[in-house]
Amino acid sequence: MRRWIDLLLSDWPLKLGAIGLALVLYGGVTLSDNDRSWPGDVPIEILDPPQGGAVLDLPGSVTNIRYRAPIEAAVALANGSFTASVDLGHVTPAAGAPAVTVPVRVTALDPRVQVVDFTPRSVSLRVDQVVTRPMTVTVDRGTVPPGLALGPPVVSPSTAILRGASSRVAAVQSVVARVAVDASGLNVEQDVDLEAIDDTGAPVPGIEILPQGVHVSIEVARELGYVTLPVVPTLTGQVASGYRLTSVTVQPTTLTVSGEVATVSALTSVTTEPIDITGLTGPTEVPAVPRLPEDVTAVGSANLLVTLVVEADVGSRTIAAGIRVDGARRNRVYTPSTPSVLVTLAGPLPALDTLDPATIVARIDVAGLGSGTHEVDVTVEAIEGLQVLGVAPASIRVQVAAAPTPSPVASSVPSVTVPATMPPSEVPSAPAGESPAPAEAPTPEPLSSLDAP
Repeated sequence: MRRWIDLLLSDWPLKLGAIGLALVLYGGVTLSDNDRSWPGDVPIEILDPPQGGAVLDLPGSVTNIRYRAPIEAAVALANGSFTASVDLGHVTPAAGAPAVTVPVRVTALDPRVQVVDFTPRSVSLRVDQVVTRPMTVTVDRGTVPPGLALGPPVVSPSTAILRGASSRVAAVQSVVARVAVDASGLNVEQDVDLEAIDDTGAPVPGIEILPQGVHVSIEVARELGYVTLPVVPTLTGQVASGYRLTSVTVQPTTLTVSGEVATVSALTSVTTEPIDITGLTGPTEVPAVPRLPEDVTAVGSANLLVTLVVEADVGSRTIAAGIRVDGARRNRVYTPSTPSVLVTLAGPLPALDTLDPATIVARIDVAGLGSGTHEVDVTVEAIEGLQVLGVAPASIRVQVAAAPTPSPVASSVPSVTVPATMPPSEVPSAPAGESPAPAEAPTPEPLSSLDAP
């Protein structure tokens, strides 16, 4: 036993080093034979695309790459150390052709790295025929601000050429140039890019448009609106005193105007330039001019004729009138209960304002009345243009008494008593060839008269 122990312990450093070297060599060989995995994705590129063809599908990416490499090569791997590709050089493009399956090739840039496996090993791709198609450019004006009117768009150039896979080109319904219309009403002058749009309004991908952009011109103007409005005359001043304006009419009664929608929509009527009615005393016709806001014009004739009807204002007046006695006899004295009555007249104010009270005659008829007290109606003569509304009092009491006997005088001519209110024309004259006798002074209140000779 002792011999074995001494044998093991003899030259032990050399033996220990040999063991370590063996372990290193074994580990290197073991590690170089194991597979490693690359965790990243590697996009698949298309090599040698077919002439006149377009690939409709994206080939995707390669994942789960397994490889073998020495330690120093493995630790140096990074993004871009692997490439993945498919070769379509042998594929013949055809419109509507089914998908073709092509193998995927993955290589490492470092020749020391050996790719063992990856996913997917092949991909299916549709290779369509490339076609061209001319289309007229249409303009999408977007949302037009209210109150604006747009003219037809002018596009330069007006036609675009589409180039792409036949199935995608066939899906294009329109080539659109989108412009924005400003609310300020400025004309549109814009350079815009073109879009290929399908029937749902969505852009069609993978389409080449030549040219990529166009110039769009659109004339913008304020939108015109039309409205028919009533005409309302504008009057200034006052008619003559005692007169009133009874009616105002205008022909035509309505007027159609045009202008910006926002402006005419706010109008409720059309007024006229001021018409002066100062001092009018009767009906008159006046031509008028409509007063319109700026940028609003009349459609058709704007000749207006305003008819003004002015009439005298109606009122009433109450005036005191003295009483005139009709039918009195010379040998009687008539004493009324009041020397005057109140007469109320109605009619045009101008006639009332210029009425002379002296022209109002209130009469009582005492013909045939005997001595005593009598109730006599008061009558008032009609005045042209005026109406007698009432007399207060409508009747008065009249006391009739015998006239006093006159005193003898030197002259043979008898004396008479003349009432205070009798007109001079009714005073009796003396017989021919005789001088008239002086009249007796009348009493203050009683009224007397003479009969005819």
